[in-house]
Amino acid sequence: MTKVTTKHNKKEEQKKMAVRIICLVLVVMLALGSLIGITGLFQGGQIDPQLQAMIDAGLVYLAEDGNYYYTEEYINLLTEMSTVEEEEHTHE
Repeated sequence: MTKVTTKHNKKEEQKKMAVRIICLVLVVMLALGSLIGITGLFQGGQIDPQLQAMIDAGLVYLAEDGNYYYTEEYINLLTEMSTVEEEEHTHE
């Protein structure tokens, strides 16, 4: 049995193909939008003001792996502060 293609059938097939393409484009756009939104939360989103202040003060830095780490200066400062607190408690 041979399929008979008429102008009407061709137009229907073109409409179906157009709908499929539009749906595919919308799904891809939705997926990209979700991906951008999710990564924006972790990378390009708002930084906590306290964290930003610590970055500005040079106490924290952003590494290549995308994580924030304390600088050696900040660790030394914390060590000094804890040593001073211990000395104050022993003198009391």
